[in-house]
Amino acid sequence: MSDTELDPSEIPEEPKADEEVKQKLVLIELNRRKRASKRSTTKARHHLEKLIVEKAEVDIQELEHRVETLWQILEDTQVIMDKMSAYFMEQKDFESHKLVMQESNELEGDCQKVIEKTQAVIVKCASESCVPSPPIQKTAPNTGGEVETEVTDNQGVSTSVTGNEGELDIADDVTNQGPQAVAPATLGGNDHLQQPATENSSSTSTGYPSPQHDITTTSSGHGETVINRRLKPLRVPTFDGDKKKFEEFWGLFVSLVDMSNEPTSLKMARLRQSLTGIALDSIRGLGVSGPEYKEAKEILNTKFGGQRRQLRAYLDDLERMHPLRAADVQGFERFADLVRVTVVKLQAEGKVGELGDGTLYSLLVKKLTGHQLEIYTRWMNEHSKDRSVLSLRDWLKEEVSIRVEAIEMAHGIESEDSARYNRKQYPTKGGRSNPSSFFMASNNQRNSAFNEDKRPKQKPPCACCSGPYHGIWACRQFEQRSVEQRWNFAKEKQLCFRCLSNDHRGKDCRRSQPCKVNGCQLNHHRLLHRQPVTPPSPIPPSPPES
Repeated sequence: MSDTELDPSEIPEEPKADEEVKQKLVLIELNRRKRASKRSTTKARHHLEKLIVEKAEVDIQELEHRVETLWQILEDTQVIMDKMSAYFMEQKDFESHKLVMQESNELEGDCQKVIEKTQAVIVKCASESCVPSPPIQKTAPNTGGEVETEVTDNQGVSTSVTGNEGELDIADDVTNQGPQAVAPATLGGNDHLQQPATENSSSTSTGYPSPQHDITTTSSGHGETVINRRLKPLRVPTFDGDKKKFEEFWGLFVSLVDMSNEPTSLKMARLRQSLTGIALDSIRGLGVSGPEYKEAKEILNTKFGGQRRQLRAYLDDLERMHPLRAADVQGFERFADLVRVTVVKLQAEGKVGELGDGTLYSLLVKKLTGHQLEIYTRWMNEHSKDRSVLSLRDWLKEEVSIRVEAIEMAHGIESEDSARYNRKQYPTKGGRSNPSSFFMASNNQRNSAFNEDKRPKQKPPCACCSGPYHGIWACRQFEQRSVEQRWNFAKEKQLCFRCLSNDHRGKDCRRSQPCKVNGCQLNHHRLLHRQPVTPPSPIPPSPPES
């Protein structure tokens, strides 16, 4: 090796060392800003708590101003904590990422409780016709150089302006210090850690659950604009892989997160936070870069999304649904709702041909009871309707409305769960109401109970011909079969071999008695008696030939 050549081991690893220093500086700066912002949030929250507890006379304007101040400080704090979360995601430190997100949620929950108490005080004061204070202009200094100003006009519309002095700007704090400036590529550039606030700039919604989502604008009908700050922030629900719930989850995620102006790393962090189970496992190996975030969205939509999957899920529910019972009003309502949703999904998919008199229609009609089919057929004749899924849907809508109205007229407006609870609280014995339940029941309930006592009990139909008023032991069709066919039919229908009843098995039969056909002493029904098979007589041996 010549003197001019260098040994590779002697080459200093300055770029790698500089990168590690930059990452440490970023983390130190984020921790410093988080501590300062959390202190500001805690002070504002405690001040608001003290204000609503100690003050005898409530100043609505001041309370609203304090609420706005707390919302703004909390928003700034969560922005910093979101950046810390994205930083840990870049470093593959998922445990620290989870702790930061948990800390952010707990902080928001504490502030939300105080704000809800304050809003309750404001509503109470408004209901008591409290006179609001005159228009005021307030300036609230905040730690870290933050200055907030609110101007309220005579109409009660308040405007909050927030300006930060030196906060949320890492470029001024760190990057201007010289050659060791931090340019954290892990956070997508300086603009990801820079949130400059100007005096005339308005807050931009992140599209995710945040205090800014607590503000909605509506029209009062008199040319004025009403700003509602009392609505709770929207949240993205958790998705565990249930394909029926994906469209609802994805719609909220796109509107609250994907369409926001947040950096891609934060969007990916929020997406991971909203997933559990197999949904999270499907994107577990992806990072937080732009292409990886795009790939994660494609994986989720390919695996769980699509109207076709939702439609298939609803059709599976219809197939698995048990046939309806005559007295099950809630089951009838669920069936009607499922049919209506399925019709809408089929129309959205353009499968109008499935809504006629086809396989789906036959499947749905089989779920109805005989009495319901009779009412449905009469309804079709009265309205000149053809047999189709659409006709069935229209009839279900009318029938559900009639049944619900009838139940409310008879028993009042109460849920089925509360009605079931009342029946347990005031049970009947021997078909008669006890004194407490009798006097508490309505006239309709007493009359229905009396009619049920007088109504004769109907026997179940024949298991062979489905005819009424006779059992299978008196059925001519059953008698015309051979003994072996009767045995096979009894086994298939799981009848009692001793009395041919279908409500118990042979070991529980109380009508067991010997057959007595031709003196048979076996405990089976006489219609199942087999003629004894006589063994063939032995053939005498032939005499030997001489």
